[in-house]
Amino acid sequence: MSGEPKPAAKSADCARTGPKTPGGRRRVARNALRHGLTLPVLVDPARAAAVAELARQIAGPQAEPGLLGAALRLAEAEIDLQRVRRYRFDKFGEKPRYDPGETTASMVVGCLHELAALDRYERRARARRRFAIRAFDAAFIEASGRQASNFLQNNSK
Repeated sequence: MSGEPKPAAKSADCARTGPKTPGGRRRVARNALRHGLTLPVLVDPARAAAVAELARQIAGPQAEPGLLGAALRLAEAEIDLQRVRRYRFDKFGEKPRYDPGETTASMVVGCLHELAALDRYERRARARRRFAIRAFDAAFIEASGRQASNFLQNNSK
């Protein structure tokens, strides 16, 4: 029967994992700040300039404001994805450093945890880029339709 409470053993299996103490939760909350992957791309002036340049290249020189805005979101998502991939390569692209005090198994487990976290960041960045591409395509089609309509109106006289 669906109205009955679930057995305690089943609800314990579904319990949240992770740190239980306030100190542990604060420490985990700062994990993302170590590498800065949760910061918006536009916070960094150098990356903001790269985003603006890429947006101009995507939208074209005579882009309407709506199209340029969609291109800016697309460029921001692309630069964000590049940032995650660059961090992963910088961290794991080289030969792993050997620490004599650490066992191979603990090194592998540590790498796997960090790779899993980076994979989550990359999946989010890819999803943001995918949605930005769809929004840009819609804005481009809308802008193209207006341009074609304006062209026909101006040349039909």
